Amino acid sequence: KDMMILPAQSSGDDLSFQNDNLSKTVPVTTDNIKFHLDFVNIEEGVKADEIMFIKDLLVPMAIDRIKSFVSVTGTHQVGPLSYGSCQDEDIPNVDPKYYSQTLEGDMILFVGIRKLHSGILAYSGTCAQDPSSRRPVAGQVIFNSLHAGPKTHFLLNSYATLMHEIFHTIAFNPVLYSSFSPVSNGYAYFLNGGSYFMIGNELVSQAKKHFDCLSLDSLKMENEGDSGSSGAHFERLHFGNETMVSEDIDYPVLSGFTLAFLKDTGFYSID
Repeated sequence: KDMMILPAQSSGDDLSFQNDNLSKTVPVTTDNIKFHLDFVNIEEGVKADEIMFIKDLLVPMAIDRIKSFVSVTGTHQVGPLSYGSCQDEDIPNVDPKYYSQTLEGDMILFVGIRKLHSGILAYSGTCAQDPSSRRPVAGQVIFNSLHAGPKTHFLLNSYATLMHEIFHTIAFNPVLYSSFSPVSNGYAYFLNGGSYFMIGNELVSQAKKHFDCLSLDSLKMENEGDSGSSGAHFERLHFGNETMVSEDIDYPVLSGFTLAFLKDTGFYSID
């Protein structure tokens, strides 16, 4: 099949906050991840029913599902972002408040809707990290309006696509891997021949059980495609219809591998 889902891409080298002067009186708690959603960047000409399909149906479905099993420990406040971060040709309109205010939430998600090439469903990227924990705190998801409706794409696949892209903003992005919880030998990944191999404890444990291979000590990620694909997905050859492979697939499955990957970041608790 054609490559239909274009994954996480870095939106620049500076993924930091402008500052980390959060109030010292804000309590640190563990709670379900909270998203601050921004829908300002909807391209002119996108139809009202396409906007409704994404904004009022797909996004709430995906966010509610992710919130049901992903938790974050922190103050549940985000910002201000460093000036200019998250603003590019995909997200040209960024409210100045993001550069001057602290907002409620753990992750600012800029959702754009554009008319793109018919072979693209959506793409995404991380655009800011917390300066202390390095946890992603802002990202972009761009959805193709041509696929914004159950008549043009199965609802299940559109829903899975949006979850797939959100997972790229919060974890499945090589830009973030050096910030994951370290393992005994250092980083939670290594590079060999240009391919990424993940060695996080939860992911390796899951792979040992699934493949019935106790000697397995790493998991090779997708090694084909451009910089937005290679290293940012599970290998399709081994993972079939797992939701975090790089291609659009029928009947995608959110498996224990994605949950283990998220847990290995050290940013999230998984219920």
